Amino acid sequence: MGWIAAHARTLTAALLALALAACGGGGSGTTPPTSSAPASPEPTVASLEGSFVVNGFGGHGLYLSCRGTGSPTVVYLHDSVAAGAGSAPRKAGTAFASIVEDDQRVCLYDRRGVGDSDRVTGPQTPADALADLQGLLKKADIGGPYVLVGSGFGGLLAYLYANGHRRAVTGLVLLDSPFPGQAGTEALQAASGSDETDSPEHLSRYETLRAAQRYAGREPRIPLVYLTSTAGTGTTSSTPATTADVRAVARRAAFVKRFRPGSLIPVAAARPLETTAPKRVADAVRAVSD
Repeated sequence: MGWIAAHARTLTAALLALALAACGGGGSGTTPPTSSAPASPEPTVASLEGSFVVNGFGGHGLYLSCRGTGSPTVVYLHDSVAAGAGSAPRKAGTAFASIVEDDQRVCLYDRRGVGDSDRVTGPQTPADALADLQGLLKKADIGGPYVLVGSGFGGLLAYLYANGHRRAVTGLVLLDSPFPGQAGTEALQAASGSDETDSPEHLSRYETLRAAQRYAGREPRIPLVYLTSTAGTGTTSSTPATTADVRAVARRAAFVKRFRPGSLIPVAAARPLETTAPKRVADAVRAVSD
């Protein structure tokens, strides 16, 4: 029986030594060896791309592309698209998005009827376009707050969305966009409501502008940067602006002043500014985001 006790003491001592080694103990003053393999770098860009089905007309797919991380999330709304246009309109925002995505998440999407989104028949209302955007953000799990970048007609939709979602939208960047009061009461009344046939989106500019008119003077207290192209205006120091030009500039300035704060910045580049002056657009995005 003595040899059994001796073996038991030996086994106990061995187990104790293993336990001490696992805890870094044992009185040797050394630590367990670590792996020499470098740690995997954390991803700096989070990509999301694909078609997401949203409600409306029985459901249709909207194509979305997001890159980058950081808040607030930047959402780009492209300009109106002429019939027969081949490229995806969301891609017009790629240049400025590639700058902003280093610090923030940037999402580009094609509205219904254009680009890589589903084709639909029949006219749509401004409310349809806004419901599409809301449904897309929800379906793709793109949380706020949002900074909206609207180019041309897309800026009018961005303005409408910001007014309807005041807690979610924290800033606006508009690129030569229409705005309430731009054309004056007479021109608005004379406009046709059937212009939805001019675009594959089948969305009336007149109806959208009229929908925006109800918010004039009651805009949310958020920052706005309005960038306007000065290239190709035909106005120089030797050719003074017409009365109509002066009125248009005054109306734009009055619109911008209704935001807190509002900045009107001329840019010596041709339209669309998101492709000809992407750094200026990126700077504006960062200004309202801060």
